[in-house]
Amino acid sequence: MLKAFSLIGALFFIISVNGQRNDAAHLWRPGSIYGEVPLKGTPYYEETFKTGHVALNGQTTVLKFRLNAYEGRIEIEDKNGKHFQLPSEKGQEVVFGGKTFRWMPYFDNDVLKEAYFIPLVSGKVSLFYMPRKTFRQAEMPAHGYDPFKPAVYEDTSTYYIQEGAGQARPIRLANRPLLKFLNSRKNELKPYIKSHSPDLSTQEGAIALLTYYNLLEEAKASP
Repeated sequence: MLKAFSLIGALFFIISVNGQRNDAAHLWRPGSIYGEVPLKGTPYYEETFKTGHVALNGQTTVLKFRLNAYEGRIEIEDKNGKHFQLPSEKGQEVVFGGKTFRWMPYFDNDVLKEAYFIPLVSGKVSLFYMPRKTFRQAEMPAHGYDPFKPAVYEDTSTYYIQEGAGQARPIRLANRPLLKFLNSRKNELKPYIKSHSPDLSTQEGAIALLTYYNLLEEAKASP
């Protein structure tokens, strides 16, 4: 493993010193810094590095990984506890923590971007989960009776849906948006929903519905 690491080490660059991060954020207003306040939350999908593997330059390399959901990048940890950023390339898949993280394009307000997604359903229609954290700066109360708002990393993760080879687009997990997307099979899906009562506002319910939909499409395509 160390030999493989040395071969690709030149492709990484350090993003932090000895894996430390600051647990305080500056409270600020334009032109001024007033001090530091506690920072709530974490920029990581999961804070702990987990052993996994990635295919890079024709080699499958075993390393320790975690996803920085704020920066949208995967970090690795070497044997000395130093952290590096993994270069991203189209179609790249990194597996760790029992999940696959795939680098792929998506639309954000009609702007084409790229990010790491966790594939949940594959087939005619695919469902993905994009872990994402957004940083919100601390805010002083405007009036004495208003509460102080601490700086926080908010979970703004999103689900994306894709038909065939089309581009993945965001979707809210609920009956109406999912059935609207699957409109061509809407009438065939209603009996399934009635008999199985999947909660389409949950990941498990949406996965169950889309898996059934893909089975219908496979049966339709069979000779």
